[in-house]
Amino acid sequence: MTQEAQDDLSFVREMTEAGRDAPLLGGRFFVFYGAIIPVAYVGQWMVLDGRFGLPPVALGIIWITFGIVVGLAKPFLIASLKGKPGRGAVGNRVEATVWTTGGFAIFAAFIGCLFGTVVLDQPNLVWDSMIGVALVAYGIALYTTAEMSSTKWLKPFAVIAIVASGVIPALAGQPEVYLFAATIIIAVSLVPGVRLMANEPKSLPEEA
Repeated sequence: MTQEAQDDLSFVREMTEAGRDAPLLGGRFFVFYGAIIPVAYVGQWMVLDGRFGLPPVALGIIWITFGIVVGLAKPFLIASLKGKPGRGAVGNRVEATVWTTGGFAIFAAFIGCLFGTVVLDQPNLVWDSMIGVALVAYGIALYTTAEMSSTKWLKPFAVIAIVASGVIPALAGQPEVYLFAATIIIAVSLVPGVRLMANEPKSLPEEA
C-alpha cells in the first residue's frame, strides 16, 4: 500500500471517528415526547380509573389534542436544528433513522388497534398493547443510537425500556398500566433528553 493510500485511509478513519463523537441533536425530541406522552397517559388513567368522573369521550379529546400538539410542535422542533453542527454525522443520521422507523412501528400499531376496535369490535384492551410496542421501539432506538455514537450512557435507558415492555402484559386491562407507562417514558425519554440537550453544541464554529 502506498503512503498516499495510507494517508487517505487515515483521513477516512479520523472522519468516521469524529462523526461518531459528534453530539447527538435529538434531545429536544426526547424532552418533548418525554413530557407530552406522560401527560396523555395520566389523562387516560384518570378517565379509566373512574374516580374522577370523566366520561369515556374524554379519551378521544385527550388523544386528538395530543395529535394536534404534536403536529403543531414538530415543524418548530425540526426548524430548531438549523445551524446545528454535526447533523450529517453518523450518530445523528442513525438516530434520525431508527427513531423514524420506531415511529412507523408505533403508527402501525395504532392503525391496527383502531381497525380492531372500530371495525372488528375488539375490546378496548387492545389499546394497551400499543404501550408495549412503544417501549420496544424506544429500547431498540436507544440501544442502536448508543452503539453507533459516543453516547454509550444511553444503553441503561434502553434496557429499562425493554424490561418495562415485558411488564405491560401483566398490567394490561388495569388503569394503572398508564401510570406505569408514564413513569417509564419520563425515565427513558425526558431524563436522557435533558442531558442530550445540555451536551448540544451552541453554534457552528464559524459563528462562535
